[in-house]
Amino acid sequence: SSIDARFHAKNSLASTGVGSSSAPIVVIQNERVNTGSSSSVLRFDTNEITGTNQYSRAAIGAEYDDASNVNGRLMVSTADSSGNLQERMRIDASGNVGIGTSSPSTPSGSCLSLYNATLPRLNFKNSTTGDGTLDGFELYMQGTLAGINNKENGAIAFGTNDSERMRIDSSGNLLVGLNATEAVG
Repeated sequence: SSIDARFHAKNSLASTGVGSSSAPIVVIQNERVNTGSSSSVLRFDTNEITGTNQYSRAAIGAEYDDASNVNGRLMVSTADSSGNLQERMRIDASGNVGIGTSSPSTPSGSCLSLYNATLPRLNFKNSTTGDGTLDGFELYMQGTLAGINNKENGAIAFGTNDSERMRIDSSGNLLVGLNATEAVG
């Protein structure tokens, strides 16, 4: 007989789910993902809303990152609108984090790499700005245009050596070597 390397955890205190033929809520499993790669996957399955069919909603996977079989990577996936699991984030063996890309990379050091085919964005929001789509501060890239956008009625400050050196105020005035309390003009 073969050994089943899966561990099933059910949403029930009455059974551990080990050896159960019913669909599990959480599955931890070692499986071959592709040639030259082995992974372990923590998969989150739930019933459909109106029936009893099980669907995978999210997964966290770990596999080795290169031919050495030593370096590892972690992948996070969620289901798309068709119910298919899609990788959304990856942390590679160098510590690079990719969101929307399976190949986060930088010439040296570690990086956070965001990819979207049309408009990748990094948003910052807080309790003062609010949490809507038109709130906060945003770094973005549209085509070859790199953008910095304060969506609030506030300034954008630039500094070096822990001191503000330049500011664009909420009226669009560029202040170099000045701050908001000093006269412009």
